[in-house]
Amino acid sequence: MRTGVFSLFLCLLIAGCGRHEFAPVILEPQITVSAVNGNDLRIPPLATSRLPCEAVGIEGVLQKFEPVMYLAQPVPRYGGSSKFFEANAPRRFRVYRGDNEIAAKNKFLGEFEIVGPANPAESVEAMIGFKVNDQRQLLLSVTDIGGNHVLNVRRIDTLARQ
Repeated sequence: MRTGVFSLFLCLLIAGCGRHEFAPVILEPQITVSAVNGNDLRIPPLATSRLPCEAVGIEGVLQKFEPVMYLAQPVPRYGGSSKFFEANAPRRFRVYRGDNEIAAKNKFLGEFEIVGPANPAESVEAMIGFKVNDQRQLLLSVTDIGGNHVLNVRRIDTLARQ
């Protein structure tokens, strides 16, 4: 009995250390997913041509689309990509949905800023995560994976690029 309780405590401690996640942001209240089985598709680090189906991802270097998760079966689906934000630099990222290698040629879902830690001189390594839940909502979440900070995200721009 004691070893079982200790093992459970150890698992919770390891799983919880350095990971703080806030309530997810709804990017789209209702989406249609492809009939393609997304588990059979490999996500390339950068889209170099058309993807086999729509994906959600972030804008990378030189405005390239960095797909994170295919919008495909089965649902619910999860996907995440780690991103490092330098100290004293803006902690912003743009989210797109589509299948084109150029981010701006896809549907712009918003620009977001990570809020936290309180000291801007600290760098942040965050997991930018996406989820399609059972209700077919597309959700965004940010989790601190490099430290022990509570991170929040706020939408900066919703209309300027639509």
